[in-house]
Amino acid sequence: MIDFAARTVGNGATTTHLTPKELDLLRYLTQHANEAVPHRELLQAVWGPDYGDQVDYLRVFIKNLRKKIELNPERPEYITTEPWIGYRFNGLPESL
Repeated sequence: MIDFAARTVGNGATTTHLTPKELDLLRYLTQHANEAVPHRELLQAVWGPDYGDQVDYLRVFIKNLRKKIELNPERPEYITTEPWIGYRFNGLPESL
């Protein structure tokens, strides 16, 4: 369960607070649910046009998001890696 207004995610019985960048990243992924979103697109959408090549930033934030929303972060179900492309959010799109 994602609560964008409260900046929290629910994972079973626990609720976890998201940082502003984690929230922005998760929002962008959910707006493009079930689509492979390229690294460069995610970086530029969340960090700005100067960050298209900073894939390490993205990896760190994806890892932290997975820890907060996945039941088993080592085997993610919601945020999956698309090899050589980027990441995919598997689920219902965010309703605008």
